[in-house]
Amino acid sequence: MERIKIITTLLILSLVLNIFLVKNYFDEQSEKVELEKVIIMNEFSQRAKEWRNLTQFVTNLSASNDIDFPISEEESDLYWELATPMKSVIMKTTDKVNPIHPLYNEYVAFLIEFDLKYEAIINRFKSKLPLMSKAQLINFSNQLEEGYSLFIGDAMGHHWSIRTDKLDINFEPQKYKLDQVIEKLTLIREELEALETTSEKHISDKRFYEIVDGKAADILSYNYEDRSMYIAGLKVFEEFGTKNEGGVSISSDGHVLTFSMIKATGSVTGAVDGPHVYFQINLITNEIIDKKFEPAPNYSELGILEFAEYSNAVIKLNDEQIFQIGLYFKDLITGIEEN
Repeated sequence: MERIKIITTLLILSLVLNIFLVKNYFDEQSEKVELEKVIIMNEFSQRAKEWRNLTQFVTNLSASNDIDFPISEEESDLYWELATPMKSVIMKTTDKVNPIHPLYNEYVAFLIEFDLKYEAIINRFKSKLPLMSKAQLINFSNQLEEGYSLFIGDAMGHHWSIRTDKLDINFEPQKYKLDQVIEKLTLIREELEALETTSEKHISDKRFYEIVDGKAADILSYNYEDRSMYIAGLKVFEEFGTKNEGGVSISSDGHVLTFSMIKATGSVTGAVDGPHVYFQINLITNEIIDKKFEPAPNYSELGILEFAEYSNAVIKLNDEQIFQIGLYFKDLITGIEEN
């Protein structure tokens, strides 16, 4: 009888201990989710600040009555340096986390695509500015303002809150709203690409190297200043087909190459959608720093049956393929810079 009491007591103690451990585990998991929300919120806020700075710069420039249009290249450089509008930097802290937040990877994918679109807009605007009329600059300012309002309003503004009595953060922007932001950025870039300037349709800018309808891609636009390249219609790697969009960059110290590419398999909102490949390699040690292979949307579930066969399609590269792509673009960028 005494033995049964001892066993019963031990079982009760074990149950209490397990309940405590389970509660402690879920408390820790909950805190980690909140931390992940903070990281994502910081990334979204940083991009909102960068977009706001650019919008204010363009608005102030277009509203000035002391500027003669088109602006000379020298004046354009001066205005740009004085304003120093911030630019996106692909991935900051988001890729350092092994997430448990169910939407974390979805938000990271949005941020990567956002940075590609935003940087493409920056690069094209810098080359177009010296030849834009005031009316064109005003229109560009209005487009930026509309996109910024969409981003901080519908996409971000109504979907976050913080409780001060305990760590409880509500931040869950809706995917279809984020898709609308990407679509807006795409439209802004396309309008810049199609813009006929007051002086000429094509310019030679020492800060940029651009190839249109080349052997390697439909569009290659390289920015000498930040060593970044916008790519559309890459042709030399069959893994990505011929309809794709992305970018590649080399860090200022020349150590790290970052590659990001979306193979176009369809579209949910008008922007390019499909499997996404992202990787970073160390060009000095020849090591892979990071790699991500994100699937295409589930077109079937979204009711977009014309692209249903590509639902959840994934491009997975082995290490050899990653280095092949990375070294190709390292040599390409080196060749452009030497010429």
